Amino acid sequence: FVERDWQTVMAQLQARGRESSRERFATAFKSPALDGLRHKKLLETTADDFFAVFQCAKPSTICFLKRLHHLALSAGWIALPIVAPNLWPKYKPKDRRGITLDEHQSLLANERNAEWKLFLELLWETGAAQADAASFKAEDIDWQTRTISYFRKKTGTLAQFTISRALEKVLQQLPTTGALFPKLSTFPANHRANVFRYHCRRVGVSGVSLHCY
Repeated sequence: FVERDWQTVMAQLQARGRESSRERFATAFKSPALDGLRHKKLLETTADDFFAVFQCAKPSTICFLKRLHHLALSAGWIALPIVAPNLWPKYKPKDRRGITLDEHQSLLANERNAEWKLFLELLWETGAAQADAASFKAEDIDWQTRTISYFRKKTGTLAQFTISRALEKVLQQLPTTGALFPKLSTFPANHRANVFRYHCRRVGVSGVSLHCY
């Protein structure tokens, strides 16, 4: 109890939830902003230690730090909050928008990789999360009912949408067995996100990400 440090709390939180959540925790906890806290004993931690993280961490890192703090408090590993709720930085979300038709068509017009182009077309027609769409399999398609059914990676819930005529044209160009995107499905989500940003910069599109589909 006396020797427990924040790395122990990170390991405990990282062991919880779905695989996608554990991967996000693992990435977040690698942040250099947490290095000064990582091996700090819980019982020796003061508000100043957290304030130091607030000064150099991104909003997402502070959000994960708050989850670590709540876990340690809920588990009884700390008796009192280290930082009072009203002293945590206020999160101000950035403005978000969907990708426009002109931007989408510009990306398609300049895309040479056939698989990536079809991936963007499928995202446009379905609005599916990029991690889910990249994992679609031909077996998820029911042509009799004209639906695609799958379990969302983030929530584990069942999702289903109807196959439109435009989506049908896209699906007809993809494999009829196994993964619809054999190469893209092997890449981690952050790799696909980086590739998308590169393509956006190349055609002068800004302010969007794959999530904007």
